[in-house]
Amino acid sequence: MSAEQYVRVGQVADALHLSPYQIRKLCDLRLIESVVIQGQRSIPMAELRRLESEGAPLIPRMVDDQPPQLPSRRRPVPANLTRHRNGHDLLAPPSNDLVSSSERKLMSEDQRVITANEAETSRNLAQKWAAEWDLWQIKHKFHEQDRKQADESVERQRSERCREWTKAWIKRAIDSIPKGARDEYEPAVYEQVKKQLAIMDPADEEDVVRGVIEATVKKILKDWYWAEDALSAIRAGRDSLPWRLKSCTSEPSEWDRKAVEAAASAIDKGVAKAGGVRLAFEEMRRIAVAAVADIVARHEAEENDAETRRQVKGYARAFSLPWGLTRDEHQRAVEAIEEAVDSLPRGMSEADMKAAADARMKPFRQMVAQRKEQQHLEKEQQRLEGEKRDREEAAARRKRDAEEATARQRREADEEQARKRSAAERRADSFADVSALYYVVAELDRKGDLDHGSFDENWALAQRLVERIRPALVDLLLANPQPSDDKMKRQVEQLVDRHLNACLAP
Repeated sequence: MSAEQYVRVGQVADALHLSPYQIRKLCDLRLIESVVIQGQRSIPMAELRRLESEGAPLIPRMVDDQPPQLPSRRRPVPANLTRHRNGHDLLAPPSNDLVSSSERKLMSEDQRVITANEAETSRNLAQKWAAEWDLWQIKHKFHEQDRKQADESVERQRSERCREWTKAWIKRAIDSIPKGARDEYEPAVYEQVKKQLAIMDPADEEDVVRGVIEATVKKILKDWYWAEDALSAIRAGRDSLPWRLKSCTSEPSEWDRKAVEAAASAIDKGVAKAGGVRLAFEEMRRIAVAAVADIVARHEAEENDAETRRQVKGYARAFSLPWGLTRDEHQRAVEAIEEAVDSLPRGMSEADMKAAADARMKPFRQMVAQRKEQQHLEKEQQRLEGEKRDREEAAARRKRDAEEATARQRREADEEQARKRSAAERRADSFADVSALYYVVAELDRKGDLDHGSFDENWALAQRLVERIRPALVDLLLANPQPSDDKMKRQVEQLVDRHLNACLAP
């Protein structure tokens, strides 16, 4: 039989309109079925129903339990007297004064018929009854003390069980606090849960108590839970970064910090836009991921724009610079290309960038064309002056035919050698030109035979090779004036291989 099918002595006494002492007495006399559970007397519900239907049994009168009876010659008890709950007809609670008063009253009423011996006998009986009454009061006092001690023991046990029950639930509530919030929220949880348990009963169902405790803890920790949700949403935004932007070490990268700042700022704006209302986790997560995706898209657009500008600058340096620029002019042209590309707004197409860079090269092309025209005019002037000198020399030679025959022959031989050298130099220039050798150097650089990579270094190397190869090539042409073009190319390649290391040395 479970504990829920028993009731306490006090509940039975209230139901039968008796005192707890009388119920215990009937249980001791086995007139009421009872059991002892955990030191407390309990009565089955079936027994209580039986007593309610049949009525409580009377307590048998026993010498030790009942006060002594007055002599049988007492007058009948008036009908208007109140019957005491112990079964005796008394005018008032028994006492020595009452006994003496009753005795004097009886003696005054019967004084005409009672003899002196009968009076003495009556006094003796009254004294005996008073002694027995005192003995009964003493026993009753001890009985009351035992009952009070038993009730106090039951109350102490109940209080101890209540304390243990309260302590256990408080511990469960504190254990349910997350570790990160325990130091801050443990005092508040302790106080609030203790207040809730104070208005509850250990007999309440465990599910009810658990629900109340969990609701109390959740209410106290609602700020902490929301903050944790916000941090989780920010971490979700940071984790949405592409792998190439994430940190490969335990230390956060610059992009990790940017993602956290963007997600936190977006959540704050979302809360402000909602009028300070706390957003749900999924909404905060969506806002954080969208903010990180936005900064990643902007970064990718910037990277693509920067890469396009870099490629356009390289293309312009390789194909838009005019030939014939000096070193200083070349540097200024490169700076003009970079300035033209960098000055364009973000989002311009590659074709627009190339057009802007090519437009900046127009003054440099004009300058090179003017320089070439000036050089051509100077050469033509030099040619005319040379022809004039030749005519003057021819006239002088005709005048000095006889005297200078030998000298003329020697001079003609020298001139023939000079013409041969000039022809050799012109042909050498056609194969050992800086522009031609630049392509040879660039091809070597492309194959990996050189470690240059820049136009300026390859051009300078080509110039140094021209200075070394040209004299040797002129001498070769003087020795063999009519070599084929293929042979000339092979000679140039051999000379490049021969003098390349010397030109590379600092």
